[in-house]
Amino acid sequence: KIVKGLKIVTTPPPEPKTIFTPEATTDTFDALKQKMEHVKSKDEVAEEVLGWLKRQKVTRGAILIIQKNLIIGWRGFGYNLEGPTAARIKLPFDEPSIFKTVADTKEFFHGPLPKNEVEENFVTFLQNRPSEIFLAPTILNDRVFGFIYAEPKSDETINPTKKILPLAKALSDGFTTLIKGKRSA
Repeated sequence: KIVKGLKIVTTPPPEPKTIFTPEATTDTFDALKQKMEHVKSKDEVAEEVLGWLKRQKVTRGAILIIQKNLIIGWRGFGYNLEGPTAARIKLPFDEPSIFKTVADTKEFFHGPLPKNEVEENFVTFLQNRPSEIFLAPTILNDRVFGFIYAEPKSDETINPTKKILPLAKALSDGFTTLIKGKRSA
């Protein structure tokens, strides 16, 4: 039936919203990389990176930042790193430690936490000595500005090159996006 004078307007159905989960894509970190290109705040960067780290086979994790010769906890999860607790981490950066070695070499560390003064202060904060850790440098403009710290579950094997290092890169990418946004504003 045709009705004169009326125009039928149809709106297309909304685009389906893609939800990125580790299972949603074969290269799971592509989704995180895309998110880092559009972040608006440091908090958003931390939430995204830690959200992905939590999905790995780790019991605890944290983002640590270097400021004025101190290693400062920024955000974390797991026993004694949950919520604002990580922010209480303050370790000397200018003394010999695995943190200093990772920053100086810009290389990833995987193994038991060494036993020296800085690490012992960190263990005291954690309230137990992890049997193994991952420590990945986060690099911006060829300078290490922090670390991704993670402890694997005791019965799990993780390929750090595929599961941890991309998170350090994502953290750097997120900060790069924020810096570019400030310059263009």
